[in-house]
Amino acid sequence: AVPVAGGPLSVAVQAAMGHMYGRRMSVWLDDLAEVVTELQSREAVSLEDLIGNEAFADAVVAASRAAQATHSDDKLLALKNGLRHSIGEDAPEADELSRFFRLVDEFTPSHLRVLNYLRDPAAAFVEIPRPNIISGSRLSVLVHALPEFDQLDEWLALLVTDLTAAQLVKGS
Repeated sequence: AVPVAGGPLSVAVQAAMGHMYGRRMSVWLDDLAEVVTELQSREAVSLEDLIGNEAFADAVVAASRAAQATHSDDKLLALKNGLRHSIGEDAPEADELSRFFRLVDEFTPSHLRVLNYLRDPAAAFVEIPRPNIISGSRLSVLVHALPEFDQLDEWLALLVTDLTAAQLVKGS
């Protein structure tokens, strides 16, 4: 009976995964269309120019691969922001963009939250009171800013180690 159940079960799993994948890609393509519209307005470029821009095409492919593998709003926002900055005078070099998309794909939403905090620590304390810490590690302050990491010292240290290894932050 088990081999017979495998066939229908396989078909059901394929159908469910296909539906989930299609939904993710539909959301991503809507996000991509939003970015294209923004770029057309901001950079005064036509759709044809964007499509013909190899650097932008590379960025779309890399971001789309990463978008397929996540449901995280944080990661999807990072991918959209990467695309927003993929063309124009201040656009990063192609290798830097490729690295960016690879890291967004590789890192977890927790990594991105830590990076966001480290980018602008003061912003974390707009809605919550600043801790009254005279001395301590950056991790202890980070736990106050990101309470979801309370009691997760080892996990937080691992996140910072990953970010340090990628040379995105200096060790704590």
